[in-house]
Amino acid sequence: MAGFPGGVAGAEGQIFESARPLSQSVLWRAQNRYYEGAGQQAWASGEVPHTLTTGPILARSYARLIESFVADCRAGVMGPVDPAAPLYVVEVGSGSGRLAFEVLLALDREALAPFHVVYVLTDRVAENIASYPAHPMLAPLIAAGEVDWAYFEAGTSTALRREGSGAPLDEVVNPLVLVANYLFDVIPQDLFTTAGGALREELVTTCAETPFPELGDPDFFRRVFLSTTPVEVPPGRYEEARIDGLLRECAAARPEGRFLFPADALRTLDTFLRLSGGRLLCLIGERPGRVPLANPEASAVDEAIKADPAVRPGPAVLPAGGATAHRPGALIAMGVHGGSMSLPVDLSILARAAAPRRVLLPEAPPTALLVAALCFGEEAPAAALRRCYARVVGEAGPEDIYLLVKAALGEGERRPVHAEHLAVLRLGGYDPYLLRLSVDGFAKEDDVLDDAELEELARVLGRTWLHDFPIDDTDLAYGIAAILAPAGAYAAALEYFGRSIERTGPRANTWYNAALCELHLGRVEDAITSLRSALALDAAYEPAETLLEQVLGEQERDRARAAGDTPDGGALPSALR
Repeated sequence: MAGFPGGVAGAEGQIFESARPLSQSVLWRAQNRYYEGAGQQAWASGEVPHTLTTGPILARSYARLIESFVADCRAGVMGPVDPAAPLYVVEVGSGSGRLAFEVLLALDREALAPFHVVYVLTDRVAENIASYPAHPMLAPLIAAGEVDWAYFEAGTSTALRREGSGAPLDEVVNPLVLVANYLFDVIPQDLFTTAGGALREELVTTCAETPFPELGDPDFFRRVFLSTTPVEVPPGRYEEARIDGLLRECAAARPEGRFLFPADALRTLDTFLRLSGGRLLCLIGERPGRVPLANPEASAVDEAIKADPAVRPGPAVLPAGGATAHRPGALIAMGVHGGSMSLPVDLSILARAAAPRRVLLPEAPPTALLVAALCFGEEAPAAALRRCYARVVGEAGPEDIYLLVKAALGEGERRPVHAEHLAVLRLGGYDPYLLRLSVDGFAKEDDVLDDAELEELARVLGRTWLHDFPIDDTDLAYGIAAILAPAGAYAAALEYFGRSIERTGPRANTWYNAALCELHLGRVEDAITSLRSALALDAAYEPAETLLEQVLGEQERDRARAAGDTPDGGALPSALR
């Protein structure tokens, strides 16, 4: 009986729980057990990250979005409103309550007038609910009628009875704000796959090293492995016809690959849509990312997993049927935070639930915190909200600010995509002078960028180029090309080498580097022309002379091989090895 890689030496793999939908697996029971047992210590201990996700930087963005939503309500674009009635902000999964405090601290009461906001904290953990009225920083807000609290479990349609006022939250006459901050990633989802357009559900078998970990074991998620069994998806997989229809829509939109389906998140949205009469702003803070699309062994591990080497990917042989099990990080991109876990949430699926389907997303793809706004209502999202989102989140958001603050304090964490340097440029208004200061930092980076990361790098550098107003001899175009080329964006780099030649004139090293890009793109004749242009400017420029000799020599060997004169293979020019 085979053991699990990375497990205890000689340990045998055993089935912990047989195949069932992911949303019904033991993973969620273990998750609930952790939060119920830890209570406020989940955050106080630092096991669950919260510095950014409940702090003033993010809260300030949420506060500005709420104010802009109120402005749209005041303008009448969200339908009839009653300024004498509360405008409710309901946070589902309030946890420590810190985010509510920070949002209320950041709100401008004059900007909200004549409305008054009542912030309702909700949670499913009794200890968390009991802590709210006892907290010294929340007590004054409760006394002022700005805070209430209620039991609520995401994914259900349970009526909210506000504990402070003792009244049910069932007569909402104004549009409602729902705060789902790191909520949808910690509630159940299901796992599906499509192949050739056919939809299958992947039932999950959970297995573990022996002895089995207890549900309260802080290392539970580091000790389990998952395997999947695809089964047919029956009509009416979900009781709710609308959710079932969304599943079919999602499958049709992605004919190949694996995806997590957030049914409980959709149920939560439905609950508050009914409560608000369809006039709802949902503010979402989530970790970005998707599940591996195909072979989990070949998929990149999610960034959250990279940060936790204990949750490394790796196959293991199950004792029953010889099925292969994988670390949860490799199979479903699970992130582990102390004794808790999280899954990525596909916001494109949640966006399909909006009526009309409108979602505000940042222009710059974040690495750790994605802030989005789902807008429900005939005229949503209206002008004020759109403008505010673009200003406080869309271009340079809370993650950028937090990243640079930590770097300034010497506590920066390594991020992909030259994240600190890109954050500087976005927050700095794409100032070319800031790019000059960042060039050396870009040169020291050795990250391998995927297509989306390369696209964002090229976008930010392109926006910076638009701000170039030369008053000295600095060649910004060459500097941009020198960042893009080592990152693998050869076509984009060529454009900027061309702009460098147009603006500051030709130089031998510019033509030489352009030739390197052309060779990477397979444009050999163009590379030869560029190398000859370099030598025409400087006949003693050795790098160009050496590379031209290699390229011409390889061409000659290719002709000889084609003619059958030599069996020997050629070699890639040394500059490209």
